[in-house]
Amino acid sequence: MSSLAQKKISPEHSQLDAKSPLSLKNQGNEALNKGDYVTAGRMYTLGIDLILDGRSNEELVKPGVLHVLDKNSNHVLHALFSNRSLAMLKQKDAAAAKEDAELCTLAKPDFAKGHLRLLAALDVDGASVEERRAVVMRALLSCPDNAELRGMELRYALDTDGGVSNDVSVDGAEVIRETIKVASQEGHPQRAMACGDVGSAYACGAHGLEKDVVKAETFLKQGMELGDGASARNLGLLFLDLQRVQEAAPALKKAADLGDDEAKSILQQIAGEAEKKKEEMIKKLRKMADMGDQRAVEMIREFEQQQ
Repeated sequence: MSSLAQKKISPEHSQLDAKSPLSLKNQGNEALNKGDYVTAGRMYTLGIDLILDGRSNEELVKPGVLHVLDKNSNHVLHALFSNRSLAMLKQKDAAAAKEDAELCTLAKPDFAKGHLRLLAALDVDGASVEERRAVVMRALLSCPDNAELRGMELRYALDTDGGVSNDVSVDGAEVIRETIKVASQEGHPQRAMACGDVGSAYACGAHGLEKDVVKAETFLKQGMELGDGASARNLGLLFLDLQRVQEAAPALKKAADLGDDEAKSILQQIAGEAEKKKEEMIKKLRKMADMGDQRAVEMIREFEQQQ
């Protein structure tokens, strides 16, 4: 990648709210709809610069960083990258369009349009069918039900650089093989998510892999350590399924800290259930204490001192 943000621009229009990424996105959309792709790109860049807030390229490519920034921006960041990718493509700058689309997919992996923007840039840039096919495989792991991506899957299954392939299908096993390759590549920008995808597949026995909770735990831990919230959440769920509750809570807490809303909800549910069990236990202890059980009296006293 050349750079994560284009050359910084100072606001030139007095009517522009240069402090609001959402306003800048809307200004860019207006310019884009009018066919003014240069102005659109400038507005999107201003918005991106506001959200990135001077962070270095090295920091931004770390797993999970762009995803958290997107969440903190109310999911404006991924839209800015997606729209700037289109603006760059309209200006015949396929390399810049590709870079922005890749950043969009890192900021919000389940945003199908970001993957489609990347495919459009690769098409214009003359990328090989194998490269485009790998992008589709990766996209379908995050957006498995997207009809347009499914159509692309079939298209690239049929096409090769030299004509029509004899292999007319791309199955889940092939998808997971490619993902395992990414999961093993140190420094790959999507390695964290790939580890999560492979670990999740092992956890439930999907994409042609036999269920293997040991391998699932290994890959999910790698994804969590690399900063992928979904990996941490699924690791916590795996621990819960294995009745390893004490290990589940830290993993879910890590996922919540990384911005995973589902993990937050699960933690709240666990806390609620724990409080309910505690109340039931205290109620039983009180009945035992009323019957003269001295140990129950002491345990109630200990609970009250802890509160």
